[in-house]
Parts: sequence; C-alpha cells; structure tokens
Amino acid sequence: MGYRIIGSSFIQSTFHTPKENPPNPQRNPDPRGRLDAVIYSEEESKLVHCWRESDVHGRWKFGKVISDRATGPGAIIQSRNKNFLVMVPEANQQRLAYYIQDNSGFNAETWRDTRWHLKGKIRSAASGPASMVVNRINDNLEVVMLEGKQLNHYWSENGTAWKGPYRITDRATAPACLIQSSYTDNLELVVPEGSHLSFYWRDSRDLQWKPEKGQRIARN
Repeated sequence: MGYRIIGSSFIQSTFHTPKENPPNPQRNPDPRGRLDAVIYSEEESKLVHCWRESDVHGRWKFGKVISDRATGPGAIIQSRNKNFLVMVPEANQQRLAYYIQDNSGFNAETWRDTRWHLKGKIRSAASGPASMVVNRINDNLEVVMLEGKQLNHYWSENGTAWKGPYRITDRATAPACLIQSSYTDNLELVVPEGSHLSFYWRDSRDLQWKPEKGQRIARN
C-alpha cells in the first residue's frame, strides 16, 4: 500500500516489540516503545495509522484507516490508559473530528490494530492541523488550532463536550505546537507570527494565555 504523504504526526508509544522465545539475535527490542504515526493522503482524503516496531530491523506497517473524510493532517497522542487519540480536520475543514482507539485491554504481547471510533467533534473553521496533549493534572484533552489568523484553545473532560474557543493570539500565520511542561505543569506553545516564532504559556490553574515577552525564537 502506498500513499503520497502530505503531513504526518508520530509518537513513541508505550507498546514495544514482544520478546521472542527462543531469543532472536537479529532483533534488538527497545523497551522505550515503538513509533506510532498517522499519515494523511490528500489524493484519497484518508488518514491512516501506521507503526514501526522498536528494533533495529523494524519496518513501517500500515494499519487501519482512521478517517476517509480527512481534509488535512492529523495529530496523535497516547493517553495514560494506553488509548490512542487522534484529532483530524474533516468536511472541508469545518470541523475537527476526534477519534479514539481503545487499547486498555491490550499489552505488548496481545496488541492488535483495532477499529478507530469517532468520539466527538469540534465545530470550527480550522485552517490547519491541531496540536494536543492530555493534561496530566486532570486528564482533560487540551487542543490548539488555527482558525484564520486566530490561534484558539479548546478543552474537554471527556472528548465529547468541548469548551472554547479561548483566543491565544490573532497574529498567527501557521499552526502551533503544544506541550505540557514539567515546570509546574504549564501548557506551553510556539506559533509562527509573520517572520518569527512566538512563545505563549498558560498556568495550569488559569485559563489566560500569556505571551513570554522578549521570547521571539527565530527569524527568517
């Protein structure tokens, strides 16, 4: 199966290559986890899950189609209960769809690429892919997305009822990248604003996003 890839997102998941019995000297399992990715094919409007086993001879394997209505690249993360979570623009980018693959009953020995389920959606005028994290304090799903030149923040407790948008900046010129810092669990992001990258952060106890003054990261 081949795809002309327009965009992709990948993680190092908690799943790893199962140990072989008897041991195979040609394989070198990496206990830190394998790579899982979602790739977008513009020609087929598909978002597909693929993965690479955690050994030096691992090859990428194509799995289930997550969405056949995708209109842009998706973003993938893994929750603390092992589930894979994906956010992808659909329907001419008038919504962001939220999909889940339930891995709670599997481990490295028994995992299989099961069906992806549509969990919910955010009505939006998304101008590109989202970036997301699972908040380690409260397990909320935190999402930032570009809508025109406005970068907005949405969050949900269960992936079905979404709150937002909360405006971060109205000078964004491309999608942002979101993380949760180990420093007091702040949410932090970088986003292009014209010729530079800007850094914004939000205290985990507050809904107000703040620009970090003087923190223009790069120029063209």
